Amino acid sequence: YFVGALVALLVGTFMYDNIGRKRSAMIGCMIELPITLCGMFCHDYYFLLAIRFIQGFGEFMVSTPMFILVQEILPAKLRNYSNSLFMIFWALGYAVATAVGYFVHDWNFMFLTATCIMV
Repeated sequence: YFVGALVALLVGTFMYDNIGRKRSAMIGCMIELPITLCGMFCHDYYFLLAIRFIQGFGEFMVSTPMFILVQEILPAKLRNYSNSLFMIFWALGYAVATAVGYFVHDWNFMFLTATCIMV
């Protein structure tokens, strides 16, 4: 996941400046949503690794330009609060995933649940 995120950060820096932050985030959404749904049909370990790589790529193609865009829009005195809010929602996402994982025991359906939450 985080290897794909690293590649997204390297590739994304050029995309953010050349095509814009909003368009880059939309491209990330178009990558992440179908790939997460494909994870539901994954029954091979190497296919799962590829899915997670692309999922990390798509996630960081969404979250990084949105983070940058918010920082550019807000006044300097509010940036610390927006950083904190961004990280709080990131941590809440882990908590929600753990809670959902407690009730959904098959990881294939966990991918389906994640896709439903993304939509």
